[in-house]
Order: sequence, then C-alpha cells, then structure tokens
Amino acid sequence: MDKLNDFLSKGGHAVVKGRLLPYNPLKQKATDFVDLSSDSDLILALLLPATTFDNLRGYPEICQIQVAENGEATPLMFHILDLGKGPALYSVDGSSHTYARVVTSVPKERQDRLAEALGLCGFIQAAVEGDHAKQAEYEEALRLSACLDKPK
Repeated sequence: MDKLNDFLSKGGHAVVKGRLLPYNPLKQKATDFVDLSSDSDLILALLLPATTFDNLRGYPEICQIQVAENGEATPLMFHILDLGKGPALYSVDGSSHTYARVVTSVPKERQDRLAEALGLCGFIQAAVEGDHAKQAEYEEALRLSACLDKPK
C-alpha cells in the first residue's frame, strides 16, 4: 500500500480494472476484468486514504479492483467486501488486515449515503455492459455519498 500511496502522491495515473464476483443476494454473476482506468480518480478516492478495521471479519467478497502503476507492473488486488452502508470495506492482496476509506465528511441528506461497495459493483456492472448513462448515474451517486468533488 505504501508504494501505491507514494505513486499516487506524485500525481501518477494508475491502471485500474474491476470485476464482479458471484453474489446471490444481488443475483450478481461473475464478470471478467473491465478497464476502469479512465475513472481511476473515482475508484481510488473511494478506497484511499484508508484506516484499518481488523475487528470486521466474515463479510462476503463481492468484487475485486486491480490497481497498478502501469500496464506492466504487478497490480495490487483490492478485495471488496459487502459491509453495508458507508465506505467499502476491503483487504489488499494477501494481507490479514481489512481497511475502509477514512471518512472526513458525510452527505447532509441521509438518503444520499450509500453502501459504497454495492454502488461500486453497480458501476462495474454498467462498465461491463458498456452502459455509459448508468455508469454516470452510479458515479454521481458514489461521489455524493463519499462527498467527492466532480473532476474538472
């Protein structure tokens, strides 16, 4: 994680891919990895900066995000877990730790708070289907939930 944080702090543009895993409560089927690099600012802002939550275990893995410095670098694998409302809970590669994004502010309206892991799954599903309108809807909802500004 330190290597990734160093790279990102220097303004690097990461190669980001995501895929869904089978998840029966959502009737979600497994997908191949889809390139999300054009939305790396959103994806990474939903995950970083993070803090450890090692007391949270046993949540199902619902999707995976690969992040690499470039197309040739070995990617870090973020295993996204279904925690429910709030920031996505995840583990990285083979780490025994679980993490979630540090929350600095929350939306004023309660209905704007999402289960961000599920929103991320919807975003990935829309990307897999090539549904740019639906992907934009998920992006807007995720940005609102995480109190993220739109890119310039």
